[in-house]
Amino acid sequence: ISFFNLPIFYIFIYLYISKKKNFVLTVGLCAYNEGKNIEGLLNLILKEISEKDEVIIILSPSKDDTERRIKSFRDERIKLIVEDKRYGKSLALNKLFREAKGDFLLYISADSLPEKGSILSLVKALEEDGNLGLVCADCFPLNEERGWVNKMGILLWNFHRELMKELSSFGELKHASDMYCVRREILKEIPKDVINDDGYIALLVKKRGFKVKFVKEAKVFILSPKKIHEFFYQRRRIIFGHIKN
Repeated sequence: ISFFNLPIFYIFIYLYISKKKNFVLTVGLCAYNEGKNIEGLLNLILKEISEKDEVIIILSPSKDDTERRIKSFRDERIKLIVEDKRYGKSLALNKLFREAKGDFLLYISADSLPEKGSILSLVKALEEDGNLGLVCADCFPLNEERGWVNKMGILLWNFHRELMKELSSFGELKHASDMYCVRREILKEIPKDVINDDGYIALLVKKRGFKVKFVKEAKVFILSPKKIHEFFYQRRRIIFGHIKN
């Protein structure tokens, strides 16, 4: 492919990485039954990271073709770890922390899709400010604006966005989102019974003397629950997790 035929955006990424980058990035995913989303997500990630970076996927035994789709990528940057059974997200994250070799760890929910350039926005923010320990992206639900469950989910995420902006502006943010980037030396291990792992990790970052920042330029697209029982189950789990943290 001719250099001049490459999209200008990826030329910019190449120039930024080749001239300024002096760190290694680990992109981490915990996946289960994500066959419909994993290929698009990996394609996007691989285009935005350098050749010395890595992608680590902790895969719980899935009922769909997630594993086959991951293995179809012939890219040495991808490291797949398949669990013998589903142990839960906290233990999967601890495996990820142990395996990560990057200076920064960027975690993305396997059922989400970051906007082009958002990975770079998070990494750049963390690299340029040594006082930051964790930076997180803005979440946008892809739900249709039909049905009161969808509308309630969209309203909740809009409120979440404004709250994150305000707390971040006052230096009081103690939470993360579906995509965040953190300094790896901060992460050791989280308790296996942690429910809201992103909230727990953000609190850990604050306790270590670092700041947590909301980066509005970084966007990640998610799906909010579409059924009423799924919505209330998610809310109950999150509220209980906050109480435990």
